[in-house]
Amino acid sequence: MYDVYDTIGNWLYEMAIIKHNENGTYDSLFINGWGGEFDFYIQHDKEDASNYLNLFGWFGIVDHSGHRWALFREYDTLFNNTLVADTIRMSYLKDNIAFYVADGVPYFRQSYREYAVKREEE
Repeated sequence: MYDVYDTIGNWLYEMAIIKHNENGTYDSLFINGWGGEFDFYIQHDKEDASNYLNLFGWFGIVDHSGHRWALFREYDTLFNNTLVADTIRMSYLKDNIAFYVADGVPYFRQSYREYAVKREEE
């Protein structure tokens, strides 16, 4: 379990990362609660020893409220969706321009920088 904070240290939400072993050359990570609203799988090559989360993005991903979004990584030299020790530096963009009219919600676009810190085992 991870606690997610903004860049000034305010707690925002919790997120879980669960490893799913697959046959072949890939493993998957199931991310539960990214942005406090999204669940998805990230594929990772078993031979790749980097700590980079392979978050490219989704167009039409549905949040926990049933609304659709474009959710994409956003390039940042410090916040680059990489695991460093027990902390993930997260950067992403959330936009609903293609869906807000049909979903009946206001237009929303925001860029995020967050820290996810792994909880200590109790």
